[in-house]
Amino acid sequence: FSDCELNEKCVELYKCPHLYNKNSDWKAIKHRQCGFHRHHKYICCPEPGYILPICGKWEKCVELYKCPHLYNEKTDWKAIKHRQCGFHGNEKYICCPEPGYVLPTETICGKLGPTYRITGGKEAQPKEIPWMALILYRNTRTLKPEQKTLCAGSLINNRYVLTAAHCVNRAYLLKDSKVWAVRLGEHKRFSNSDYRQMNGKMSKRIPPHLDIHVEHIIKHKDFDKSGNMENDIALLRLQVPVRYTKEISPICLLGGHISSKPYISTTLEIAGWGRTEKNIPSAVLMKSSIKEVNEVWCPTYYQFSQESQICAGGEGGRDTCKGDSGGPLMGTMGKIYEGFVYLYGITSYGDNDCGQNGRAGVYTKTKFFHDWIKYHLEP
Repeated sequence: FSDCELNEKCVELYKCPHLYNKNSDWKAIKHRQCGFHRHHKYICCPEPGYILPICGKWEKCVELYKCPHLYNEKTDWKAIKHRQCGFHGNEKYICCPEPGYVLPTETICGKLGPTYRITGGKEAQPKEIPWMALILYRNTRTLKPEQKTLCAGSLINNRYVLTAAHCVNRAYLLKDSKVWAVRLGEHKRFSNSDYRQMNGKMSKRIPPHLDIHVEHIIKHKDFDKSGNMENDIALLRLQVPVRYTKEISPICLLGGHISSKPYISTTLEIAGWGRTEKNIPSAVLMKSSIKEVNEVWCPTYYQFSQESQICAGGEGGRDTCKGDSGGPLMGTMGKIYEGFVYLYGITSYGDNDCGQNGRAGVYTKTKFFHDWIKYHLEP
């Protein structure tokens, strides 16, 4: 058990109501347990007017009024109460995240999973691609979930998911279908009780996924005006900021906020829940490795912009397919142990007959739209 600090006392749980009550989450203060007697737990209880060191990276414990982008006259206190980190007098303190216009640095974003560099069309491991977002649709007339439409996206900071414009454009969606939320921390669709299987045995349960409503959608105003799927990019602003965990964290966007690294990989990664070689959507998150191909190939078969689009894949049947739209085309920068993953592109479109050897896919070039992304980020 932990030793208490000078301003704390080891007391029975019920004797510390300002820290633990019926609304408290035991897991958040479990590390404070200093002993037990029979069935009674003892915790290190701070003096009233405490500040707890429970905020995550890129969060600060501040007075409520000092975090206007999280708490204002429209905010429901119950929705952010789990962020409370202390109080002093009548003032509440909360773990305040960075504003929505701030992009994370490589100390936070693009953290490599333990098996990230495995190649081939394989099932991704849970936690391996923590920025993956599954876009959720529903029927505007019946308000029921729409399962037939499948798109993905990438979490780029605590408030925004980046995806393809055609994933939010009515002309490309089923009748009466509309984006209403994103799902983060997902691995196996249609299940909220994911387990990781190793050596034929079930191991520790993965934390449940998180569904967050979309506050509003920013689609590029020039999307598909020329009929060749140019400017296929959109931002989804989440209703509340995300708290980063091992299962949910952002991918990096290259820019001035990222320190330069000496090594950039030539192999790219793709991931999604789209159609597999069996021509049905995958129940689990899949990944594969591809390479960028000669820019001469795509203009031959597609209406292709070398300035704003990327031509990649088509070797050995490795390709994105219907249902992978909006998902990430990922590159790595830096050496293995100090490297990070960045968003090189966004899955846009390809040949109707996916996975054919020699037929590449087209991706929106993220770097070309960096200024557009920054311009539309709000607190």
